[in-house]
Amino acid sequence: DQGRAVVASLAAEDTEVRDIVIPQVTIAQLSETLARPRPGVRDGGGQTTLMLQRISYDLDEDGVRGILERKGFACTFDALYVPRNPKRGVNLGYGFVNFVREEYAAACIVAFSGRPFGGPHPLGPCSIEVAKRQGSAFILERLKR
Repeated sequence: DQGRAVVASLAAEDTEVRDIVIPQVTIAQLSETLARPRPGVRDGGGQTTLMLQRISYDLDEDGVRGILERKGFACTFDALYVPRNPKRGVNLGYGFVNFVREEYAAACIVAFSGRPFGGPHPLGPCSIEVAKRQGSAFILERLKR
């Protein structure tokens, strides 16, 4: 499948994100990630929206975008939302990203799960789940609030 080949070529080289080396993503890992059941997910044709949990509190949308782009995910997502606590001036420890293809979302899960995202988090490394609501419209709706 051409989409899987594109993802494999995106992740074919090890890339550093701060002091973390992300290993090569394999087609077998992507297939396993795509095949995993997602109870409760409401989608309209693919599981492309992810919730990044336990991201560094100092990140905003630009920070998350920069980490994703440095890892090779530039031009693979169309919406990004990182909710913030206005009183404390930090994010809430999570964010949402909508990828344009399911294969890119799967590659993101493999690349970042279990690793610090943008720095240490007091509850541990990043955990990524498929969001219960899917699509860029969901994220854009959240940004309007």
